Amino acid sequence: MTPIIRDLIGEALATLRDPRAAARWIMSSRMSRADRWLLLALIAVVSAIAAYISFALNARLAGVDISAGTMMAPMTMAVSQFIVMVVMVLAIAVIGQALGGKGKLDDAILMVTWVQTILVMLQLVQIAVSLIFPMLGMLIGLGGIFLLFWLLTLFITEMHGFRSPWAVFFVILVSSVLIATILRTILGFIGIDLIGMV
Repeated sequence: MTPIIRDLIGEALATLRDPRAAARWIMSSRMSRADRWLLLALIAVVSAIAAYISFALNARLAGVDISAGTMMAPMTMAVSQFIVMVVMVLAIAVIGQALGGKGKLDDAILMVTWVQTILVMLQLVQIAVSLIFPMLGMLIGLGGIFLLFWLLTLFITEMHGFRSPWAVFFVILVSSVLIATILRTILGFIGIDLIGMV
């Protein structure tokens, strides 16, 4: 295991133990905005690759012929993932500030990037487990959805200085449904499906 991977796993585990402390760690970064956007784009590509592998594996296990155009092309998937992540960043910053939060756009970029990085790690575990125990792999996938909302809730609470994580969770839930509906409609017109995108 390389030092970089070992450090990533260590930071991910630390984040799971104390998400709010991880949020403060993220906000202490002095990385430039350009580098933050570049990092977000990079993890969007890595996430799309992991999602493509996962979909292909699940399709094979289900006996579905993926050569018949049943899956989104990897490049399209990467673009779609990047769009979703950018929208998440803007929503976290803009909606949070509109509700009296003190968080900054730069912090939102890194928080979304880090949450997605952790989800990619989980997805890699899911892929490995699915090769042996498909049902357990599905449960890990469901756990990823819970993990996404849990981390985002605590990250946003800390980032904007809000008092109630439950209120933040409710706003995330409502905003996610509205934004996903709008995005799905807009991207649907140009032939991009958001199924499987986080």
